[in-house]
Amino acid sequence: MANDLEHEDVVETAVFGAENNLIVTGSRDALIQVWSLSEQGTLLDVLEGVGAPASLLVRGGALVASASQQSSSFKVWDLTCTQRPRASAPFLDRTGLTAVSHNGSYIYFPKIGDKNKVTIWDVAEGEEQDSLDTSNEVKCLEVAEQAQLLFTGLVSGIVLVFPLNSRQDVMCIPPPEARKAINCMSLSKNEDRLAIAYDNIVLVLDISPGDPCPVIDGPTYTFYTQLPETIACVAVLTDYRVVYGMTNGDLFLYECANSKVFPLEAHRSRVTCVEVSHQEQLAVSGSEEALLCLWELEACKWKFKMSYTVRDLPHHIHTGSWL
Repeated sequence: MANDLEHEDVVETAVFGAENNLIVTGSRDALIQVWSLSEQGTLLDVLEGVGAPASLLVRGGALVASASQQSSSFKVWDLTCTQRPRASAPFLDRTGLTAVSHNGSYIYFPKIGDKNKVTIWDVAEGEEQDSLDTSNEVKCLEVAEQAQLLFTGLVSGIVLVFPLNSRQDVMCIPPPEARKAINCMSLSKNEDRLAIAYDNIVLVLDISPGDPCPVIDGPTYTFYTQLPETIACVAVLTDYRVVYGMTNGDLFLYECANSKVFPLEAHRSRVTCVEVSHQEQLAVSGSEEALLCLWELEACKWKFKMSYTVRDLPHHIHTGSWL
């Protein structure tokens, strides 16, 4: 057998199964994976480790134990439980970049080992259905469910738009400046606006119905943040308002039609996510300080704040409180 068992990170340890038809691997990304050697390297299972890179795997009969130099605990599994076919295998996204279509039937993420491609994962079958070649590393993904479009933001600054029901009519949205990588993208709830954010530039484009595929016009608006920090996340509303968070924790609401910016109360650390409610009256922002803020957009003020703490106990306890 000459098949490669592809991993996202360096493999630190490996052990064969009792009948030499399985191999268990542990890698630096804290994943423990079970592969079938009798089925041409099929991935059978991804086991939950101790939360740290596995540095040692030991087998005794059908049992395998895993330990890490960075953890005081270890885990033991029965390999006979991993050899049964699974209804839905886990998809191996380790980038945090995913998008979902067809009411959760398909998941899109950068291909393992080749981030110049996007894997199309069939959830029901538990396997890769196809892949899309982007010819450049993928930085962010968005799906327009109603319009059946997949938006892929690349490090080159280009956005490639793939129709989900066709591989022929791929559209390209060029960057405002050459070789400027995209930081993030956002679709409005009605899927009629697209915001593309770079370090300090935001483009807002229109999406309208068309034949054979939707039409993307613009940018209708382009604005600069004029700040030394870079944009970390963005959300766009149908009325051309844009909420964007910065790497230093600042948060702003920008009205494109009036060229007005409204500062929202800043987080104390990098803003990691911004999401707008379905009626576009509220927005929620999250940050690295484990704080969620719920904003009333019309009044530009927060309604609730929720903080999280994690206690380092044998069973990790997550607690939240409204401030």
